[in-house]
Amino acid sequence: MQVYSTPGHGHRLELLKSRIYTFVDSTKRFAFYFLEGQQLIQELALIHPLQGGGFAYFRDVVLSFMPMLALLKHGEQLGLYLDAEDPYLRVKLEITAGGHVRCLLMPEDLKEFPERITGIVRVRKSFQNAKEPYNSIIEVNGVSLRNIINQVLERSYQFNSLVRVSQNSDQSYLVLQLPGLPGDTEIDHTSEALLHCDELYGPRLADLMNRGLQQPEELAVYFQELQFQPMGARTVQYHCNCSQERMLANLQSLYINEGKALFEPGQAHLEVTCEYCKSRFEIARTEIEAIPPLYN
Repeated sequence: MQVYSTPGHGHRLELLKSRIYTFVDSTKRFAFYFLEGQQLIQELALIHPLQGGGFAYFRDVVLSFMPMLALLKHGEQLGLYLDAEDPYLRVKLEITAGGHVRCLLMPEDLKEFPERITGIVRVRKSFQNAKEPYNSIIEVNGVSLRNIINQVLERSYQFNSLVRVSQNSDQSYLVLQLPGLPGDTEIDHTSEALLHCDELYGPRLADLMNRGLQQPEELAVYFQELQFQPMGARTVQYHCNCSQERMLANLQSLYINEGKALFEPGQAHLEVTCEYCKSRFEIARTEIEAIPPLYN
């Protein structure tokens, strides 16, 4: 258990580590991925200086996208990058199968919070021992934030899905229609079947999220009452892999293209800030100019 101070409030909250739970319903035709994300959202609130509606929007982005972590296998990593122009909006979310996540929303002084997005979604999935990642580009036109993830799953994974985000607790769930077993010809793979499933279980899951239950034992009882079969759980935590070495390598790449224009006259150091975790690094000019022979 970790303790966090809530920004703007005098009290302190005791929160369990965030987790994503995987269940299969009694028909074995639908999978539910339930995110208990209260600690994760607290971590993000301490890192990202988004104010008012900006952080609420960021929270919805994270809770909408995060359940996809449950689809990753050992050694896999997933990056989701959303680029919209009107209004200008950038979302970056990177997750690993081990439960590490880092994410950001730009601009940090965002004033408009679009209900529907028009732009490009880039999906980058890396596999263990694979030289090249899987990349796909999806165009979205007037699509709601939560339906973006459904389009990603449909086009990149060939899954029918829908996501629900609680407004009362930092929790969400993704329901996904499973492929049929060999010889099973009675499965209805239409969107209507998915909606019927959500209508059947949605009210109970909404009640669960309204109560904000965190304890694994309490959640287990709740899902047992729904006759859901547990398939596992993963801990989720914020983690950024930035480092002095990575920042130096990035600046050296810039130096190759920009040369001395990268520096002000007489400047001996550059200070760079990680856009994800806000860690600051001071890099000496002599280090940047010492390009490894590989780049020459």
